[in-house]
Amino acid sequence: MFGHHTTTIVGALALAALAAPARGGATSSFADLPDGVFIEIGLGNPVGPFGPFDFDFGAGHIVTATLDASAMSCPDNIGSFGEPISHPNDPLVDPGDHQGRYVVNSASCPDQSITLDFSEPVLAVGVTFKHYSCGFLQQGDRTIQAFDGPGGTGNLIGTALTEGYAIRCFSIWLDFVGVVSDQADIQSMVILADSDETLITGIAASPGAPAPCPADLDGDGEVGVTDFLDLLAAWGPNPGHPADLDGDGIVGVTDFLTLLADWGSCP
Repeated sequence: MFGHHTTTIVGALALAALAAPARGGATSSFADLPDGVFIEIGLGNPVGPFGPFDFDFGAGHIVTATLDASAMSCPDNIGSFGEPISHPNDPLVDPGDHQGRYVVNSASCPDQSITLDFSEPVLAVGVTFKHYSCGFLQQGDRTIQAFDGPGGTGNLIGTALTEGYAIRCFSIWLDFVGVVSDQADIQSMVILADSDETLITGIAASPGAPAPCPADLDGDGEVGVTDFLDLLAAWGPNPGHPADLDGDGIVGVTDFLTLLADWGSCP
């Protein structure tokens, strides 16, 4: 009997070790995202099924969130909406407006979701959802997950979900949820379409530490000829490109001078 209980305890401890706690905390307020940037989603915008989104954190630090198309079972199930909200929202808590995109579950796509990959790890992510109420219009909770690997892989950093309660009958309101990590290690975010129609009005992110040597375009630890050639290849209007070191949307003379100033081994 003692041996049986010992085996049970050891097994429980092993399971507990496998179920490591998430490293991030959930929030229901955009204000909790350190230096957070929110991107509105308009009607028919952005181009493509969903994204890409460029988060401009200032000083030329731009992080792009790109749709992982391989994770989309039915990209055609994403559309646009523009129905006004009826319950006022506080932009510091629930940013966004009445426009956005929706993802629909159907008999052919019962487990649809959206997965966004970030061009570099970020500290926090978030999504504003739009809710309806009440009765048969009542929508359930909405869920996001943050991972430290691309495409919703790696370790689960944290999960956040909305509360789909009715504020009042036949009202429409916004609800923001986010995940804040204890370090800048979020590389992907999964938005679960855990209802027939999930309405998304905008997404948010907080920056990680900027690259110590942004002019090191090829990541070899020094700024040199290869980086110079990469900059020349990207010359001209090129918003979001790593060679746009000053973040003005154009790879040009200022970026070239910045690269020259950083020439040599990275600190």
